[in-house]
Amino acid sequence: TFSLVLIIGDVIRLIWGVSDRSVSFNIEPLEMLGTFINPYQFVVIGLGLTVALGLWAFLKFTRYGRIVRAAVHSREMVSALGIRIRLIYAGVFALGLALAALAAGAFLPTAPMALGVDIDLIIQSFAVVVIGGFGSILGTFVASLIVGVVYAFSILIWPNGALAVVF
Repeated sequence: TFSLVLIIGDVIRLIWGVSDRSVSFNIEPLEMLGTFINPYQFVVIGLGLTVALGLWAFLKFTRYGRIVRAAVHSREMVSALGIRIRLIYAGVFALGLALAALAAGAFLPTAPMALGVDIDLIIQSFAVVVIGGFGSILGTFVASLIVGVVYAFSILIWPNGALAVVF
């Protein structure tokens, strides 16, 4: 995955160049608790919670979700039942791509896309998965909250080393 991020990032640089790009909504910030907050942040939080709840329900209550969970624990047994494991993994990969695209679309209005953002995000994603545990949706959700809070406070204290503090 990391090598794909590097390759796709280089292809994007070749096609669109190296200048920063941004999308902005001209929304007036709200004053809350003595500070100004962009209301779009609430949209991003709501979207994140909706996706997390939807993914949990999908994996918990659908037939495909049960097959995916079984394939994580015992690939050979699921394959022995006659289920095409490559098709299941391809579907999970496609779902992951769709969620990554949704996350990128939600993230774009909050900060300009610049060189190196892809590397920062993939490193943070790696940290979330390792801390949360492979195959654990709840663990990954909690780890994402921990990494997000640690990273945000690290930016205030040590901006140049914020990514290192996550680890």
